[in-house]
Amino acid sequence: IGTVQLVHAGWSDPIDEYITNPNEDYFGRLAGINFVSGHTHVQSIHHFGERTYCNPGSVGQPRDGDPRAAFATFDGERFELHRVAYNMQRVFELMDAAGFNDYYYGGLKTGARNLRRLED
Repeated sequence: IGTVQLVHAGWSDPIDEYITNPNEDYFGRLAGINFVSGHTHVQSIHHFGERTYCNPGSVGQPRDGDPRAAFATFDGERFELHRVAYNMQRVFELMDAAGFNDYYYGGLKTGARNLRRLED
């Protein structure tokens, strides 16, 4: 199985499942110890006995009210969550230049799920 199992969403549906309430029953039926998935864009770490589940959040679209880029590190034994600020205005400019419409700007400045561009 390896040290860490990674999927985009969940283990029942690796593409589209939202793990909004990680719990021991869900992870207890899986082989392995360390699990990582995203899809909800909400950072978290949960421990269930010897098992650990980590959602690193989202670098460009966090959805927990904190607009800074979210990510996690793993040192082979434990996960750690991190946040860093970045130049969102530059991202808007690059998205404009690439032809993206406002729908894709999401909650970059608010860290929310609103799907509209917020002006400075």
